[in-house]
Order: sequence, then C-alpha cells, then structure tokens
Amino acid sequence: MVPVEATTLQHYNSLTAGALTPGVIARGLPGACGVAGRDATANDALVNFIKPQLLAATPSPTCNLATWGTGGLACASANVTWTGVTCSQALINATGEYWVVSRLNLMNCGFQGAFPPDVSRLKALADLMLLGNSLNGTFPSGLSALTGLTSLELTGNQLSGSLGAALDTLSGLQLLRAMGNANLRGLLPSAWGTALRALTYLDLQGTQVGLPPLGTPYDPATLQSLPPAWTGLTRLGSLLLASASLYGTLPDAYGTALRGALTGNVYLDNNNLRGGLPPSWYNMTLYTFRVYSNPLLYGSIPAQYGSGALAASLSTFDVTGTGVCGAVPAGDAAANDALVNFIKPQLLAATPSPACNLATWGTGGLACASANVTWTGVTCTLAASNGTGIYWVVSQLSLLNCGFQGTFPPDITRLAALVDLNLAGNSLNGTFPSGLSALTGLTSLELSGNQLSGSLGAALDTLTNLVFLRAMGNANLRGPLPSAWGTALLALTYLDLQGTQVGLPPLGTPYDPATLQSLPDAYAALTGLASLALTSAALHGTIPDPWATAAGLQSVALSGNALRGGLPPSWSGLPLPVLEVYDNPALYGPIPSTWGTKTLWKYLTALNVSGTGVCGTIPSGEGAGGGGVRG
Repeated sequence: MVPVEATTLQHYNSLTAGALTPGVIARGLPGACGVAGRDATANDALVNFIKPQLLAATPSPTCNLATWGTGGLACASANVTWTGVTCSQALINATGEYWVVSRLNLMNCGFQGAFPPDVSRLKALADLMLLGNSLNGTFPSGLSALTGLTSLELTGNQLSGSLGAALDTLSGLQLLRAMGNANLRGLLPSAWGTALRALTYLDLQGTQVGLPPLGTPYDPATLQSLPPAWTGLTRLGSLLLASASLYGTLPDAYGTALRGALTGNVYLDNNNLRGGLPPSWYNMTLYTFRVYSNPLLYGSIPAQYGSGALAASLSTFDVTGTGVCGAVPAGDAAANDALVNFIKPQLLAATPSPACNLATWGTGGLACASANVTWTGVTCTLAASNGTGIYWVVSQLSLLNCGFQGTFPPDITRLAALVDLNLAGNSLNGTFPSGLSALTGLTSLELSGNQLSGSLGAALDTLTNLVFLRAMGNANLRGPLPSAWGTALLALTYLDLQGTQVGLPPLGTPYDPATLQSLPDAYAALTGLASLALTSAALHGTIPDPWATAAGLQSVALSGNALRGGLPPSWSGLPLPVLEVYDNPALYGPIPSTWGTKTLWKYLTALNVSGTGVCGTIPSGEGAGGGGVRG
C-alpha cells in the first residue's frame, strides 16, 4: 500500500431532513422523550460493525480508532473528536439540534480486508475518503444507498469486480476517484450520462474500466469503452482515464455536447483507442489533451485544431506513440489568442501612439511558431518535444517604457508559461491585478512607474518561484504588506516598493498611526532576500527585531517613512553592508552598543540616520563602520 495524496473539493454540509435515517428521531414528540444531537444509526454502524471489521483485518493501522465509541453516541454535537469523522447539523426539531455523520476520512490508514459494507448505513454521508488503504473485494454495490454523496475517493486500494450500477443513484456526486485499483473492471456505465450530471472530476486511471466484467466475451475490434451517452455530463471538467484498458474510438459527439464542460485535463494515454482524432473537438476548451501510447490511433491532426477554442486553451497536446501524423498547429495558441485578440486591442485603444510597435503581433503564424519570434517584446522558450514536433511557449513579455495607458490588461494572466513580465515605465492604472496569482511560474515581475492603486492583497501569494519584485513609483498602491509572503515567497531576493503607500491598509480602512505595524515579523523567514527597498512607502511601526535571522540582507532602505522606536540590538549579528533609515523623525535612541562588537559592524559600510532621533556615539569595533555613517 502506497499513501496517496487526496484531492480537495468543497462540499455541501447543510443536509436536509430527507437525508436522515428513518427511525432515528421522530418529529413532534415531547422533548423529554426524544434524543437530541446523536446519529444513532451511524453510531451503530461505525462502532459495532465498521470498526471491528477494520481492526480485525489490520492489527496495526496508522489511524487510531480508539476514539470511536467515546463521549456518547456519534455526533453528540458538531465538536466530534472521533478519528476521521465529521458531523453536520441536519435540522432542529422539538427534541433539539440533530447532528449527522457527513464525512468519513480514513485516508492512508493502511486498512486491509474487504470494503466495510456497513459504510452504506451512513445515510447522511456527503464525503467518503478511503484512499490509500488496501481494501479489497468487489466494488461496493451498497454505495447506491448513499444518495447524498458529493465526493467519493477510493484511490489506491485493491477493489475488483465491475462498476455495475453502484453509483447510478448518486445524482449529487461531483468528484469520483478510484485510480490505481488495478483489477477494477467496467464497462463504464452509459447510465452515468444522465445519472451523474453533477460530476465535475472523474479519475479512473490505472484500472481496467474499459473492459467488460471478467468472464464476459468481447471483441477488441468492436468494443467501445467511452460511452457516447456521456454527452450529458455537461459539468465534467477533467476526464482522467489513462491506462484504463480503453478500446474503441473517441466519441465525436463529445465535441459539441461537452465543449463548455471539459476545461481541464483529458488523459486517455496508454490505452487501445483506435480511429482518428475527432475534428469536432476543435471547440473544446481543454488545457491538457494526452492520447500518447495508443498505437491504433491514426490519421492527420485535424486542421480545425489550429483554430477555435481548443487552439486558444490547449497547453499540452501529446500524441507520441500513436499513428497520428501531420503538422501541429505551431506555436502557443492560448498566448496567441490573449496577445492578439485581447491585450493588443486594449493597449492600442487607450494609447493611440505608443512608443513600442505592436504591428508585429499576429504576423508569421501563431505566437512562438519557433524560437525566432519577431513579435515586439515577446520571448519564446522550448516547452516540450513530442511525437508532433517541437512546442514553444511565451515565456517573457517586456513592454518597457512603451507609454501604454489605460487599465492593466487582465488577459496577461492567460500567458500561463510566463516567467518574466516587465511593464515598467508605462501609465497603466486600475487596481493591483489579482489575476497575477495564475502566473505561478513567474520569477520576475516589474511594474514600476505605473499608476496602479488599490491593495496588494493576496495577488502574489501563489508565486512561489518569484525572485524579483519591483513596483516602485505606483503612488496610490496600498498595503498592508502581506505577512503571507514570509512563507510564500521564499525564493525572493529583490523587493522594491519605494514611492508607494504599502505601509498603509486599504483605502477606507480605519487605522491608528500610533499602533500600526507595517513591516511584518514573518519576513524574517526570507533568508534569501538580499535587497529590501521601501523608501517613502508610508511605513509605520517599529523595525522588526525578528529580522535578525534574515541573514541574506545586503541592503535595507527604509528612509522617508514614519517608523518609530529604536534600532533593534538583535540586528548586531546581521552581515549587512547598507542600512538607510534617514527621515524617520519618530526613530530615536542610541545606536545599540552591541552593533560595534558583533558581525554587523564588520560588514556595515553605509549607515544613514539623518533626520531621526537616533543619537550617541558610533560604537567602536573592528569593522569598516565609521567611514560610512551619517547622522
């Protein structure tokens, strides 16, 4: 058994009375006779059946079920402490509040033996997670009783048999994952096309669901594994069926019926699919389309794939190990659509005579038809090379000092492979672009000299690869400086937000200048940060003592603010060459005596405390110190 990582899904925890087990509690009875706040049926199933069965087959599980059966019946309140059990309020009646077991999560517990049939008695269950165990036996038909399920996660077990009709009643099911159950068979039920209309995520990779039940004769030449009836799954975002023993063709009908649904990933690789790629799929908005290692797939890539929604959305397209041939629509189609059809018109509409010529955008085929792109400000990088040829993507967009006006183009966030974005020296306005969170590959972001406003917010919290961040001179850009950067931006080496108002909370938020703390203690974890430039950034509060651990700092510029208090003695151990804190009138007190005897004074070459209340003599020591001190 190998532990498996779970997929997160938002669940609905407000259950209706109809989801309750009959006989548990009756409406209208006098309060003295009723039992409030307990899910007696679930208690019986968990304590008297499921727990003994699991422990009998698994003497030493990694999850402790000793809590099951303690503190009264299951779900005596929402604050249940039973391992893996979550409760939700179902209703309030004459007997009081009523709580039910809505979630059972026994992920990676190492349980063995047969799938516990009494799980099907947990009638109010919305979320069942048993992934990463070694449960065996046939696929549990009793799941049909759990009509309130929205998420079913059975990945990484040893289930076998046929899917059958076990899930046909689960009309609210949104996530279904049972990958890695190597002996699980199909056929994939056609009934799901009408029964599971809420389904958004389906993952049955590493199974045999493309085959009929064991012992059922079939002809590989005529077997059709992907049901045409699944055209009803109009909410399905990702379809993951790699290595699932699929036979037959790719249903042409999916191209029209699911064009607005399949917006994520389609994995159909390592199967026995035959025929050609359906031309009708050209208007799907897929992000990843994998059909590699299907030797019986053949024919040319449909010409339509070079246009329509598929060309604009597709990031990865792999037909290696197939008979598919012909030219691939060359270039980064998604970036091409964003640059030519959205960003370019927006910039030119607001700026009739820019200093940079965008006439090249849209010439010579799609963006990044090769590395030798001639589009102004656009740089391409090799993304992959597969059976269809070489694939290039837009990795850099530099429109420095072009004079562009108007709002920040939101479609820049569709350049998913972007590593370097430089829009410095324009006059772009509007609020700080929250959509930047989508550009998770960014290492350099340069927005200096624009007119951005609003709050920094959480726009950059996802950019874990960001090394360089500069947005100086955006005079109306507000904070607060996100504490989350202390854990999210660990790759950051250069931060420059001078000439902004990032030391202040969002406009309209009340604050007390006497207590406001602009500089987050959490930045102490940014041990790779070499340059911190926050001059004239409306900073308030003290210089954080914990920053003494940010040993990578080479230059700290905090001048022209409203910082208060003294210089932190703890900074004596920092190997810091440059520290500027001038024009902070509320900074006061002597230069810490420890600074002259520790690491700081050996490295410090420039210390400027002009226009502050810092006083006293320069500490004597072994370093360069005094020659660079002003104050």
